Amino acid sequence: DLNNLATCVECPDGFVQPLANEVSCTACPSGNAVNTRRSACVDCDENTYTNGTACVSCPENWTSTSNSVSCNLCETRASRECAPWRMPSGVMAVIAGTVSMGYLGFKAYKMFVTKEVEVHMAMKGAVAVGTFLGFLGFVLGIAGLVLDHEAHTDDNEHKGDKADQLVISAYVMTFLSLGVSITEIFLNK
Repeated sequence: DLNNLATCVECPDGFVQPLANEVSCTACPSGNAVNTRRSACVDCDENTYTNGTACVSCPENWTSTSNSVSCNLCETRASRECAPWRMPSGVMAVIAGTVSMGYLGFKAYKMFVTKEVEVHMAMKGAVAVGTFLGFLGFVLGIAGLVLDHEAHTDDNEHKGDKADQLVISAYVMTFLSLGVSITEIFLNK
């Protein structure tokens, strides 16, 4: 009997009591944790779950909604937690495409407009193609980032898959463009 106790008893896991000298504790709602003084229930954020007393982070490739009691294995790659690599990969493809396009564009300008650089006709064609591939890598990377954002906003796995394809295509174009850049650098030394 709690009324006959000479000392206070801590509320059990999952229960709180905000007032002193009370004889009972109140259960927290499902998915809530308990603060350290066991005086209030605490909401658990997305990608965490409650173990009854605290909010615990979900393991890698697992996700949850806020106030969950467990995590779920990622079945789709629509959420950022389930495909965290897509956004940085898209950004890297855009940066690499921009650098390659800028370098080759500058070389193309010197070859075709100012005619400062005399090179073989095949190299002129390669620089033009490389510049175009860099541009394609840049555009595909941007499109992948936009679609990636939409996939996460709409929680749409199909858009996530399309974003993956765009980012991979952006990398292919960018690497081809970078290959032309490197070839041009070595052949014109």
